[in-house]
Amino acid sequence: MIGILQNKLSKEYFVAKDYKRIGKLPYATNSLSLVHAPQGYGKSYAVASQLGQELEAEVVVYLDFDYNSRILQQHCYKRNIEYVNMTAGEDDSYVELYNVLKIIPKGAVVIVDSLASVFPANVDINNSASVATHMYKLSGMAVTSDLSIILIDHSTKQRDIKTGKTGFKIEGSESGKLKAVAMALSYSPKEIKNPEKGGIFTVEKSRLEGIRTGDSFSLGVQKTLEDAKKFIKGRGAITQTEFSVITKNSRDLWIRDFKLAMYTEHKDGNVTVLVPRTSKEVVVQTAYDRQQEEIAAYKEKYAKFINYTDKDVLYEMYGDDFVFETKDK
Repeated sequence: MIGILQNKLSKEYFVAKDYKRIGKLPYATNSLSLVHAPQGYGKSYAVASQLGQELEAEVVVYLDFDYNSRILQQHCYKRNIEYVNMTAGEDDSYVELYNVLKIIPKGAVVIVDSLASVFPANVDINNSASVATHMYKLSGMAVTSDLSIILIDHSTKQRDIKTGKTGFKIEGSESGKLKAVAMALSYSPKEIKNPEKGGIFTVEKSRLEGIRTGDSFSLGVQKTLEDAKKFIKGRGAITQTEFSVITKNSRDLWIRDFKLAMYTEHKDGNVTVLVPRTSKEVVVQTAYDRQQEEIAAYKEKYAKFINYTDKDVLYEMYGDDFVFETKDK
């Protein structure tokens, strides 16, 4: 009788005890994980990028209850993540979540954005017992549905009285939210105004072997030129049409951003042929493009003052590499 009762309680209220890691990610399978950060820190994009890079062949579903922009939707599609807008449902969010989890394939990874949006109206987010009861129910959903659920949660900023530094903590009852989760992480972008440069996930709670509180995981949100070069390695010259075909999948569209850095374009009649650059050519082209951007920015900033027939200032900036077409004012 005790065994039967424990089994029932474990499925409906408890958390899985045999925690396994999702790939190389700091999240646990068949249980709850939580990621939090203040609004504007790019946590939603960061988690999607993290999963998209590591789990390209896995089923990843993004359930958006939080009225995010279409940019997030495109961000998910490019990373082979199934994005579902959950804000138009007739049921309350908690019931909606319960119903949709039942039809998601077993073994999938599910991102729920945000935790606050799927709390029933009677939950007091500042009351530990009230929050914990609901969190155990969410944990039960993960266990019984055989899903790995990652909850996106909001944080509130706070100032440390002793150091004067500004940090942030989980919104509402932190203890209530953390009781039923296997993993909890905070996220900080390297640059708040430039979230595309990635950031750092810091572990605040861990039930995974080999990952401890305080461990950090770095994220580079954007793919790099090196990633793109690995993709085309050994393909040789191809036509523009062929390049479009091999990068047609949503998860491969990012490669197109590096086309000009990887190929030189040549016309063969009406056909555009892309010829791979050498490593040296790629470096030169990248430096040249960067230089042109800097020159354009300089020209725009000092357009009222600079005499374009006098190249001394720009020549001093770029040395012998500087090439500029003179123009009469």
